[in-house]
Amino acid sequence: WVKNAQLAAISTVVAWGMCFSRGGVEDAERALFSGFDDQVVMLVGLQAAGGLLNTIVLKLVDNVAKGFATSLSMVLSGLLSVFILGFVPSSRFVLGASIVTFSVLMYAWAGKADHAPAAAHEKDKVA
Repeated sequence: WVKNAQLAAISTVVAWGMCFSRGGVEDAERALFSGFDDQVVMLVGLQAAGGLLNTIVLKLVDNVAKGFATSLSMVLSGLLSVFILGFVPSSRFVLGASIVTFSVLMYAWAGKADHAPAAAHEKDKVA
């Protein structure tokens, strides 16, 4: 997390420098959040929350599960945008979403097979 803090500090300094280089303090304060409406603020909040959740997931599970979680969240976001924003999915989106869903299900089923009770395996050996 130290590297992340260092990168964030550097990018913050660069961003503030860009704001002030374009017209002084007054323009920087006005330009920093210009164009931000309720939807943009909500989107920024969702992205930040998603990043924090991604960090928690990465800390608690392996990279494969994190990749599946990220892919599944993109598919679910796309499906929600169908109902909320009127998004019309293309055939590529449907194909990609189907592949992601199928791979997540396969990964979940493989995980359940790995954690099957020992008694079930013992019954197979006796028979």
